[in-house]
Amino acid sequence: MGGRQTFPIAHEVEIVIAPGGDPPDWVRKSWVGLRLPVIGDVQEMDIHGVSAATPKGKIGRALARLLRRLVPARGYLINAAQAVDILEDSKPEAARWWRENTPQMLDGRANLMFHEWACRRVTPQLPQGANDEGPG
Repeated sequence: MGGRQTFPIAHEVEIVIAPGGDPPDWVRKSWVGLRLPVIGDVQEMDIHGVSAATPKGKIGRALARLLRRLVPARGYLINAAQAVDILEDSKPEAARWWRENTPQMLDGRANLMFHEWACRRVTPQLPQGANDEGPG
């Protein structure tokens, strides 16, 4: 059972272009330059605006798509609460906008999607020795 033990390296994206969406332009621009941890790889899904109620179930999503309230998108999912906490460090006024206008998204269970075109994928730097084999 010897051998080298390694741990998966989480990936991040750097926001390089202001993402699209419902928030005001100044709030969307506040993401540029931030590095955010991603959930998985690039994903394709139907999305809606952050201020809209999320359609539930297959029928709700089908109806929303017919009414053009859902649009297909390709991008990275990022935990909304974690993203806003990171935003707080550099742009507290933008983080406040998210907390005041989208509290339903900040319970730790909701995700934001950042379009692939607005992101550059990066691999975080681990501290030296973080993935080295331990004693044994």
